[in-house]
Amino acid sequence: MLFKKLPLISLLLFSSLLFAQDKMLVPEEIMSNRNLYPGGLSNLQWKGNSGFYTWQDGNNLLQGNLKNETTDTLLKTNEFNDILEKAGLKTIKRLPFFSWKDETTLSFTLGNQWVEYQTTGKQLQVVNTVDSLAENTDPAPETRYIAYTIGNNLYIATGTGQVAVTADTDKGIVNGQSVHRNEFGISKGTYWSPDGRLLAFYRMDETMVTEYPLVDITARVAETNDIRYPMAGMKSHHVTLGVFNTGTGKTIFLKTGEPEEQYLTNIAWSPDGKTIYIAVLNRDQNHLWLNQYDAGTGDFIRTLFEEKNDRYVEPLNPMTFLPDNPGQFIWQSQRDGYNHLYLYNTDGKLIRQLTQGPWVVTGLEGFDASGKGLFYTSTAASPLENRLYYLELSSGKSTLLTGQKGTHNVNIRP
Repeated sequence: MLFKKLPLISLLLFSSLLFAQDKMLVPEEIMSNRNLYPGGLSNLQWKGNSGFYTWQDGNNLLQGNLKNETTDTLLKTNEFNDILEKAGLKTIKRLPFFSWKDETTLSFTLGNQWVEYQTTGKQLQVVNTVDSLAENTDPAPETRYIAYTIGNNLYIATGTGQVAVTADTDKGIVNGQSVHRNEFGISKGTYWSPDGRLLAFYRMDETMVTEYPLVDITARVAETNDIRYPMAGMKSHHVTLGVFNTGTGKTIFLKTGEPEEQYLTNIAWSPDGKTIYIAVLNRDQNHLWLNQYDAGTGDFIRTLFEEKNDRYVEPLNPMTFLPDNPGQFIWQSQRDGYNHLYLYNTDGKLIRQLTQGPWVVTGLEGFDASGKGLFYTSTAASPLENRLYYLELSSGKSTLLTGQKGTHNVNIRP
């Protein structure tokens, strides 16, 4: 049965057990007793799509084996420093955080450099380098380009040079950074297309927003830092979404229309990279339109559906396309009072509500290899817990995979 195989071949799990209810805690003990801190494995991840997983413990990169549950040391800091020295790079005091590009290639950053290390041949390659002043870096794995900001402008490191995407001089214009004060799931300002050749980015014009002084009282003499903050009833910033073509060097802006004081959230590329989806939210935050735009021309194509609420609409997650069906996607919504999963097609038709009940879905974790089911975490068992479930898309049937009580964090093998 599929259920019996899933925990073994597809998932990495670690949980924080709930403390015994008869344990009385005092503030001093909470702050000082390290034994009360939840344990875990640092940077736990799959080694590509293999049957091995790795984590970092102090100065070592360790490897676990699913078949025989053995542990090996893959890399030590002193060994890695020898490799760095031979490549003419600076040595390090501790291993950087690695990520696996595939079963044999480690990817990591070293200062302002993007580096890859081939573990089988012990070959090290500097893939790309950004400016030393770079912030908000965002790499595109397919092309190895890196988007980044310096000040309020956006740039791309191509591996052979630096391309300026924007050149605004007004401090009230901000490019390539998180907007809308990080609300509605927004945590960054750049979004690469699937092939890594088009870059969607936020442009925020806040020149019309009044400045508000924040006082730094840690200085010997208090200093002020003026920020632009849209007070209720006053003008808010205007946000647009640009698309930069790395081949032509041209930028177009999506025609998101009026009013200008609106939220553009939950940015998602279509799997073929031809269109972009945006959850457009009004300033009152009670009416949402899920819109589709042409990534080449910026033209509005259609509204897939709308969500309304007398009080509040809060879109937090972009649409997630089914891996084997680019015509269908998962949408997360709180429309019935709880965050749940909904299956739609790209015509905007609701196929079915996948989860339902007086509890919330806390994460869409991934799909199984066949694309016929997905993994999600939720509070269905208890609002104090976070457990993993497998859901069959055709029937909507959910199966609990983590029987043990507590909070479970999940990493799905590719």
